[in-house]
Amino acid sequence: MDRTVDCTADIGDKFNVTVFANVTLNSFAWQVKLLFNSTFFRTTKIGYTSDDKSDFFSEYSPMPVTPRINNEEDYILHGESLLGNDEKAPGFGSLIWIELLGKEKRERKDY
Repeated sequence: MDRTVDCTADIGDKFNVTVFANVTLNSFAWQVKLLFNSTFFRTTKIGYTSDDKSDFFSEYSPMPVTPRINNEEDYILHGESLLGNDEKAPGFGSLIWIELLGKEKRERKDY
C-alpha cells in the first residue's frame, strides 16, 4: 500500500511517525518499508509500539526482526512474524514508531 504524507519540520526538529495495520484476513507476519527524503530528514530511532513487540501482535510471542535504517538510500525496513501455526484474526493495531530528525538541506547526489 502506498501512502504519501507531506510534512514540515525545521532543522533540529524531531518527530515520530507511527505505522498502523488494519487487516481483513488472518495474518502471521508483517513488513514495513518506509521511504523518506534524506535531503531533509534522517531517521534516528525505530521501535515496536508495545515494548519488544508490536501492539498488533501483543497477544502473541512473535519473532522480532532487527530493523534496518538506511539514511543513505532513504528508507527504513522493519517487520515481525508469528511462530509455528499461530495466526492473528483480522483486526487493527499499531506496528512501529520511527523518529525522524529535520536536517539542513544538502544537495542530493544521484548515482
